[in-house]
Amino acid sequence: MLEKFSSDIELKEKARHLYTDIKTNDEKIDKLIGDLERQGFVELENELDSTYKVTAAFHYIEELIDCLTIIDTETEQA
Repeated sequence: MLEKFSSDIELKEKARHLYTDIKTNDEKIDKLIGDLERQGFVELENELDSTYKVTAAFHYIEELIDCLTIIDTETEQA
């Protein structure tokens, strides 16, 4: 994950805005994984090599977001 953060310019830009109080990408990744684990989106699979698996909850949220339609609620003023 850290390699991807370091090599992907778009991801690096997004990471810059993620946890603005934390400076290094390594620390941001640790915080993000911790948050995802607390929320039930990932589970630690192998403690020795820090491998995580994505839970069904994450896929459920992805499908839910795909179903959402955003409607423009601004009305024209006369």
